[in-house]
Amino acid sequence: MSKFPEGKGIYLWQIKRVVAHHGSNEAAVSYLKDNGFSWVAVKATDGNVLYNLTRYNDGWIDNILSPFIDAMVDSGIKVWLWGYNYGYLPKQEANVINRRLSQFEGLVEGFIFDPESQFKNKIDQAHTLINAIKLVHPNVVLGYSTFRYPTYHREFPWKPFMTLCDFHAPQVYWQDSSNPGYQLRKSVREIRAWEKGFGLQDKPIIPAGAAYAEHGWIVHPSEIVKFHETVRELDLQAEFFWEWAEAQDVNLMDDVSALIWDNDEDIDTTDSALIEMNKWADLVSELFKRMGSVFDERPR
Repeated sequence: MSKFPEGKGIYLWQIKRVVAHHGSNEAAVSYLKDNGFSWVAVKATDGNVLYNLTRYNDGWIDNILSPFIDAMVDSGIKVWLWGYNYGYLPKQEANVINRRLSQFEGLVEGFIFDPESQFKNKIDQAHTLINAIKLVHPNVVLGYSTFRYPTYHREFPWKPFMTLCDFHAPQVYWQDSSNPGYQLRKSVREIRAWEKGFGLQDKPIIPAGAAYAEHGWIVHPSEIVKFHETVRELDLQAEFFWEWAEAQDVNLMDDVSALIWDNDEDIDTTDSALIEMNKWADLVSELFKRMGSVFDERPR
C-alpha cells in the first residue's frame, strides 16, 4: 500500500456545511464510502490558528474535527489534514500544524500545505515552516498544493516545497476555461521539468481538479470526466477536487462521485503522450540551465 493518497479524493473546507447537508458525520462518511472515495483532505489549520471549530460565547471549541475524523477512519476512508499557509509567522504556523498532527497521530495519513500568493518571495519562511514540522514529526508524509504552472509564478519558493515535501498536489483549476486535459498535462510537464532543474527524482503528482462555480463560471460535468480521464492516461495514482460543500451546492458532487477508480480499469498508460511529456521535460530543463538557471531562488 502506498504512503501517498490513492484513488479518488475530495477537499473539505468547512465540515459543518457537509454535515448539515447529510445530517450527520456518519451519513456524510457513508456518502463517500458508497461512491468510491478512498480519501478526504480536511482543513485543520489556517495560518497560525486551528480550523473547523465551534463558536461559543467569546471563544471557540475544538469539537468538530475529532468526531468527523473518527467516523472517516472507522469507515476505512483515509484522512489527510490540510491548512492554508501565509508565511507571515512560519514558526507559529508550524506549531499549530504540529499540534494537529499530534492530536490525530495514528489516525491521519499526513499533511498538505496550501501556500499561495502570500507565500511568494518567502524562501526562508518556507524552510522554517517545513523543517519545524519535520523536527517534531520526522516521519510525517507532506504534500503541498499550490499554483499549477511554476513558470507563471517564479516568485513562489518552489525549491523548498519541491525538495522537502513528499508529493506535489497542483491546483489544476481551469476556471474560465474548458480544457482540463490540456491544463493538467501542461502542469505535469512543468513540474517534471522543474524537478529535473533542481536535481530531484520524480515525486508523485496528485492533482486537484475543479468542481465548483465562481463569478458566473461553473464547471461542466464533461470537464470533470475529462480531467479524470487525463489523470488515468498519465498514470497518476490519485486525484481530488475542490471542494465537497461547493460541489454539492452547485450539483456537481454526484458527477465527481460517478468517476470510477478501479485497478482493473482499462486505461492505456503507455501512450505516446507520456513519452512526449518526458522528452519535453528533459528539453525544457536543459534549456533553462543554458539560460543561466531560472531555478535559483531569486525573486523575479
